[in-house]
Amino acid sequence: MFEKSNTQVVIQGKILTMAGYEKEEYLQSIASYLNKKDQELKEQTKGKRITSDLYSIYLQINIADELMKAREQITQLEDDVRKKDEELALARQQIAALTVQNEELKKKPEGENA
Repeated sequence: MFEKSNTQVVIQGKILTMAGYEKEEYLQSIASYLNKKDQELKEQTKGKRITSDLYSIYLQINIADELMKAREQITQLEDDVRKKDEELALARQQIAALTVQNEELKKKPEGENA
């Protein structure tokens, strides 16, 4: 496990210190993601008069929306995997049954296979 470390990052033009047990690259990627989302919102709200409080709320909503969609996608993918696992298990059972049936047919004298 990693030791807790402090990493300086730049978010919205401000130098901040993030502390955590993750690698510095991970913490920098968080800062990069936040800056990207900030830039996207700035482009969406360009020319509009928005208070900093409201801007912050919009930014939080955008990030929460993305998180919720990602969670829904994960749930759907987990359901898909579960269904595929069930289909695979059924196919394996069918193969096993056919293999047994095939072995039984091989044991019968030739005249009885018809």
